[in-house]
Amino acid sequence: MIQRVVVDASVAAQWLLPEETTPAALQVLSGVTLLLAPTLIYAEVANVLWKRVQRQEISLADGEHALNLLKELPLQTFSLVHLLPAAWGLATEHGITMYDALYVALSQEQNAPLITADRRLHTVFAQHEPPPQVIWIEHFPRLTQ
Repeated sequence: MIQRVVVDASVAAQWLLPEETTPAALQVLSGVTLLLAPTLIYAEVANVLWKRVQRQEISLADGEHALNLLKELPLQTFSLVHLLPAAWGLATEHGITMYDALYVALSQEQNAPLITADRRLHTVFAQHEPPPQVIWIEHFPRLTQ
């Protein structure tokens, strides 16, 4: 059984807003002892909430409620500063954003798989040998069996 994983904002946002892969995201939330993330996760998920409010996909009240829930998520977060050098290398080598690279860098530093619902991020690393531990959200349940 997996005891700890790094989760990115694409997964955490689904704990607050339903999407196609929300059932798998909820399995991560309930099935892992320790959820790790860079502190960036709060700003990224809050931005997703803000966008949904701006597009009128959710009400302002629902956005504020989700923002309050975000603050209560059981995440162990890590400062970005020490992750920057490794993230820079990953971003420049693989053509990913620094935001995504911070999650991958934390995953590597903590030797914990990164669970993502970001198809592009997953695809980038699925092509490398050996691939970093970047796991597509719907593959997570298989890891726990």
